[in-house]
Amino acid sequence: MLLIQRHVLDASTRPVEEQVRLRVERRMFLKRRWRATAEDGLEFGFDLAGRLHSGAVIYQTEAVDYVMIQEDPPGGCRAGGLDRMEDWKFAFPGGDRGGLGAGDAGSGSDAAL
Repeated sequence: MLLIQRHVLDASTRPVEEQVRLRVERRMFLKRRWRATAEDGLEFGFDLAGRLHSGAVIYQTEAVDYVMIQEDPPGGCRAGGLDRMEDWKFAFPGGDRGGLGAGDAGSGSDAAL
């Protein structure tokens, strides 16, 4: 396992055929210590001083660059799963009536609160 403390380059200058991807979930970019395995099976341990970003080169050999790639979360939606209008209406009640709770102010048993 190779220990990574920071990225080598912001982006690879090599052709795609000479890049090995290390696919990680978005949340991993926020962590300081973690482990991951590249597409070719090489294992990396991370003890980072700063954040990484998608596309950063974390390790180089004479033949290839190892590049961080942000993987889409399960379901493929980066907006927290709110990709349909029905989901937005459920998450933000009243959103289909002109705003967050528009028309509800001052009505019902919560009016005194």
